[in-house]
Amino acid sequence: MSSKGLAVVTGGASGIGEATARALVAKGHRVALLARRAERIDALAAELGDGAIAIAPIGVGPMSSVSGAHVAPASFERQTPPPAGPTKIV
Repeated sequence: MSSKGLAVVTGGASGIGEATARALVAKGHRVALLARRAERIDALAAELGDGAIAIAPIGVGPMSSVSGAHVAPASFERQTPPPAGPTKIV
């Protein structure tokens, strides 16, 4: 899969985050989906295929509550080749 880069999409379980993830994958980007609802982003990542990975649950609150987010790029590299372009946080 040729990739334009990796985008980290917060709130990827629904609404604007989900729409953004879908649009990015359609344009050739890979996405790391971050959200509170693991079952929702797991389903979306499965639907989007090799272009997506789910990282959850990620809560809202103090910055310390999102400490799991740092695993997104490393997790993606274990599953797919490194992105061709820069990582973008959306």
